[in-house]
Amino acid sequence: MGIVLLACNCVVLTVIAVLVVMLMLKNPEASEAKENIDDTQKIVYLDLDRVTNEVGLMARIDEKLEALKQQLSRDREKVRSQLQSEVTAAENRLRQLGNGVTEEQKEGLLSLHKKANARLSEADRQVTQLMNKNRRALIQAARTEILTNAEKIAQEQGATTIIELDTSILWHDNSQNITEQVVTRMKQ
Repeated sequence: MGIVLLACNCVVLTVIAVLVVMLMLKNPEASEAKENIDDTQKIVYLDLDRVTNEVGLMARIDEKLEALKQQLSRDREKVRSQLQSEVTAAENRLRQLGNGVTEEQKEGLLSLHKKANARLSEADRQVTQLMNKNRRALIQAARTEILTNAEKIAQEQGATTIIELDTSILWHDNSQNITEQVVTRMKQ
């Protein structure tokens, strides 16, 4: 039953294709209109990853992120050190009391430990968020820089559209690839 339906669908599609061809042969204006549309649309292609790597934008982004990571790491260590000092001071005060430490004071120390750990965890979360935010901003700035240059080159060539080369592009006319021109312009 499934094979019969598939065969019927193939026949129907073939008939439709023949009818479209016959209409185009009878109506040359429709064919000319299609050609005019194709003539007004020029597409160029750009490999963003290649431009980013060859121009060194990813290396610059990585350097900036590493510097930020080191600064945030130093800041985190200061916070950790400060919290540790607070906990150590509280522990020393309790030791000075010796056997006179109350359960309430012990619970206060435990609470101080928990708060210190919570503040440190919050600092870690904020560092992660800040790193991600900066990474996105740096990548967007690099993308904007690339696209500004690509747009100028595309306009110089009379193109109306730039398509990013990625895994969804199965084939393209390499003569319409502006990647090398963008790399050259950005290196100047």
